[in-house]
Amino acid sequence: LPADRPSPACYEGDEGTNLVNSAKSIVRQFSEYDNTLFFTAANEIALNSGDAGYTSLPCVKALVRDVHKFQASCSAMRSVPLIYAGQDIGSQGRRLVSDYLSCADEDNGGSQAAIDVYGLNVYNWCSETEVYQNSGYKGIMDDYSEYGIPMVLSEFGCNVGDFATSCTSDDDPFPGGRDFVQVAELTGPNMDSTFSGGIAYEFSMESNGFGLVLKPGYLDGQDAHITLDSYKSLQGQFQTVAATDFGAANWTRHGDSRDAETLGDFCNWRPHTTGSLGRPVCPDYTTLGITGELPPEPPNSDYYSCPSFELSCGVEEDNYCFAGAAGTPPTCSAVPSSSDDDDSAADDSTWFTSSRIAIIGGASIGLIVAVTGASIATRKRQERAAALEAGGVDATGEPIYSPLSNGEPEV
Repeated sequence: LPADRPSPACYEGDEGTNLVNSAKSIVRQFSEYDNTLFFTAANEIALNSGDAGYTSLPCVKALVRDVHKFQASCSAMRSVPLIYAGQDIGSQGRRLVSDYLSCADEDNGGSQAAIDVYGLNVYNWCSETEVYQNSGYKGIMDDYSEYGIPMVLSEFGCNVGDFATSCTSDDDPFPGGRDFVQVAELTGPNMDSTFSGGIAYEFSMESNGFGLVLKPGYLDGQDAHITLDSYKSLQGQFQTVAATDFGAANWTRHGDSRDAETLGDFCNWRPHTTGSLGRPVCPDYTTLGITGELPPEPPNSDYYSCPSFELSCGVEEDNYCFAGAAGTPPTCSAVPSSSDDDDSAADDSTWFTSSRIAIIGGASIGLIVAVTGASIATRKRQERAAALEAGGVDATGEPIYSPLSNGEPEV
């Protein structure tokens, strides 16, 4: 998004056309994967927009509107939620931006132009002695305790202060680092009524020093991935959360056995603490320096057509809920699993798809780990079956995994 200019200039011409076509291409390609949680419509626009300031934000809503319209037009595509990742710019600014991007102004795009999930990039909690009550996390919760759409920390993990580290030697690169103790607060009772987990920044080590893993070639002669101390700390925090009352093991798969008659209750389910909340009211547009009018979809932005593959029953139902329970409910019925612990239930992997992301209000970080594991288990079973059918086994009798015959990539 060319956010260095105000709306509508940031959504016009070849740049606008290329932006929308690129977004549709990404959505089309990655919506088929059941562990795609959401698509980021934009990141820290208010920070990166130079002199344009907030006046480029209408272009974000316009992009959200046009991607939502594309999703709604594709009956054979999972409707993955759209997220905006915003910089934590302090109490007044962060709530102003989030309210604008998540409100539904019926005169300017309505709910189609409103994001589904709001993310905050938060880098406080930089001390081993810090606690929730004196952290920036409490101030964020004070601001968002009545916020009506799902929220996540779209980036977190301070790497300065007590958590600073550096590459001291090839034998012990980046010792110490972050301990990620804030994971317990993020998924605990102080925050889980508003936040649905978070995303630690970032996977691979770059020049900014935030990486948790060294990719091959980072060190001289390195030919394998190296997980750092910070990675192991984060892994330990996730494992601890998963074993508590806030972890995935203690969530039931709400609505797995349902039909058209009970689908309405399934779509309307909300966590009890947020059941009465709705989207925020749109702020006074003059405080953002805008009129509220959104730029139209750029010309020639229909290069990509809808995919043509079939959807499972569960995904059809989730799409129905994601669209606000609009239209005719699917006539199919999901088959309940015999056990939440049996990975055979992962074959459809539909219990944690788009609409569930949009309504589950707590401990999603544990659920994220669980659904990713389920997706991998499904793919591995498919690969195993394909390998056995082809007769390929190794010296121990284990199947030799290869790309699936339908062209899906190897895991």
